[in-house]
Amino acid sequence: HIYTRGDQVVLDMFDVCDKHLEAVTDEPTIKAVETMVQRALTNRETIHFTELLARMRSARRDQPKIGEVHIPTVVEFDNEISKNRTVIEIQTENRLGLLYAITQTLADVGLDISFAKIFTEKGAAIDSFYVQDQQGRQVTDPDRLASIKTKLESAIAMLAS
Repeated sequence: HIYTRGDQVVLDMFDVCDKHLEAVTDEPTIKAVETMVQRALTNRETIHFTELLARMRSARRDQPKIGEVHIPTVVEFDNEISKNRTVIEIQTENRLGLLYAITQTLADVGLDISFAKIFTEKGAAIDSFYVQDQQGRQVTDPDRLASIKTKLESAIAMLAS
């Protein structure tokens, strides 16, 4: 869950599991993650996410994929659910770096995320982002919506290659 307060403070909450879909209970792993997140958030360490994801994807390519099911990417917009935000719902196959690619793309097109629902299960990601433009308005222009959709689909497709 992602919440943005009026004073631009962002609260992110993640429920995570290990690669076996089990709760992470190993204290050294928990401590290592806490340390890395703290260092990144306090600018004591610069993390180059694009390079890190590329290295991690490269290491994963060597692992066999069993029973892989393809989930097509669907990007939809809704300006009716929220009075002053555009809701972008993205359904796609979960991939390493997916959330980063989506949020970076939304930032690149000048959208502010005020709330998000992130849901991943059994290889599928169903994520909803409540966004506003830089003036605090919904995105209603059909050409801009089409451009945002194309950029999101392209960013997601890049993860698969």
